[in-house]
Amino acid sequence: MSNIHNKRRPTGKSQRFTPDNRKSHFSAGSQHNSTTGDWQRNYNRYCNLAQQVNIGDAVTREQHWQHAEHFLRLINGSAN
Repeated sequence: MSNIHNKRRPTGKSQRFTPDNRKSHFSAGSQHNSTTGDWQRNYNRYCNLAQQVNIGDAVTREQHWQHAEHFLRLINGSAN
């Protein structure tokens, strides 16, 4: 039976990430610009969707405007 225990695959515990060995894929500046760019893209997207909704569908139109406003707040808050 002791041979069964010796043939086990390693559990991988030694390969867990710690804060010291994590690799950053973005520098702080590029991550900020990328995030702001995503917010800007989403803001434009929801503004366009709100303008394209039929006049009779006020609920969907308002929902798109609220989403656009949310991303506008993120954009303005990120400028600080």
